[in-house]
Amino acid sequence: MRSIFLALPLLMLAATPALAQEQDGELWLTTGASLSLGEHTSLDGEVLARFSDADGLYESEFGAVVTHALSDSVTIAAGFYRVPGYEQGNRTHIDNRPRQQITVKLGTFLGGSWQLRGRSEQRFRTDGDDVGFRVRPQIRYALPLGGDTEFRLSHESYFNLNDTDWGQKGGHERMRNFASLATPLTDTLELEAGYLNQYRFGQGGDTDTVDHVLSVAVSIDL
Repeated sequence: MRSIFLALPLLMLAATPALAQEQDGELWLTTGASLSLGEHTSLDGEVLARFSDADGLYESEFGAVVTHALSDSVTIAAGFYRVPGYEQGNRTHIDNRPRQQITVKLGTFLGGSWQLRGRSEQRFRTDGDDVGFRVRPQIRYALPLGGDTEFRLSHESYFNLNDTDWGQKGGHERMRNFASLATPLTDTLELEAGYLNQYRFGQGGDTDTVDHVLSVAVSIDL
């Protein structure tokens, strides 16, 4: 039965449009930490670095959210991310993003657990005056493999809600399909590594692009 689930990444990629005209290989590195602020509340922080075959380091992220559990199945979170962008090693802009999200556990089906996350962001960029609004729904499936190791699949889409003077265009802007393995290294440290396929829809006459990403994340529970 599990061999079926191990084939799911291929099914996810089959749903990706096949005619992408530009492709790139990338490496994403993430470090995360979670600090308990009480029985139902935590402070969760992340630092990310994204590297491209074409451009080297092209984006970093620094952010934190406060997460609160409303029940065993529903959590809410709000926070702020600062996202510098780079081109050929030079910083070109900073994207400041207030963030809000809700996560709902959907229960167990097909041997694993499912959850749905809704995220909204407001984008204030230093290279323009307009505020960009977007939403990022995600669905995730986690299949236990034994020894606290999980096989995870997720799909996330980006929907821009408006046009801006710095280049955001309204509509379905991109989607991310991710397959990974997550395993604890210690009682408080987890490693997650996998393949992420990011498809960007061409806007304003641009061609579609697809990024093939090796994603490696280490998170610590403080």
